[in-house]
Amino acid sequence: MSLDLDWAIRAAIGDDPLDMTELLSKYAEQLSQLKKRTDNLYSVLSGIVKSPDLTADTEKFIKWLKEHRGIMDPETIDLDDLEGTEADFYGVDNNCFKLDDTVCEAIEDESDGYRSMLDSVEIIKGNDAKSKIFFGSPVARVVVEHSDDGTDNLYTLVDLHDGHTWLTFGTDEYDYYPCFRFEYTPKAPQTAQE
Repeated sequence: MSLDLDWAIRAAIGDDPLDMTELLSKYAEQLSQLKKRTDNLYSVLSGIVKSPDLTADTEKFIKWLKEHRGIMDPETIDLDDLEGTEADFYGVDNNCFKLDDTVCEAIEDESDGYRSMLDSVEIIKGNDAKSKIFFGSPVARVVVEHSDDGTDNLYTLVDLHDGHTWLTFGTDEYDYYPCFRFEYTPKAPQTAQE
């Protein structure tokens, strides 16, 4: 081991050789898990390439990807896939909302001072997702609906129980200009008589 590398390791973890053993053990465990996941992905991909029935194997691959979301989450959500989805809704924090265990952020694409539109919906992960403030339990079970009349292209989260629209986001038209819309509409508090 070179002197510089040896110094860097000791500076990072200290001089105790037990720390190095523990670090290497964790690293080996992570490599082992990664190898298993890579082998599984290779097995699925090689089956698709060799198979004459691409449709069935493609469906199998998509199912595998959904089961292993923790490994391969896309950075953005395909909004066409979002339509019709039923999920637990945990509320809104700025332009972020939480459906089931997924924290999403509606990203505005600003064209200029008068024009803006929805650029994408991104999945927020890790500490960024943990820093957002949502309700601890779902406030509603919702379905994602989509409306596109040529000028407005909007997505709504609609309560499956009573039809209340909790959130509307997308591209709206205002005075002939497209504009980004992210509108959260909580329910009014219920009184004891209700």
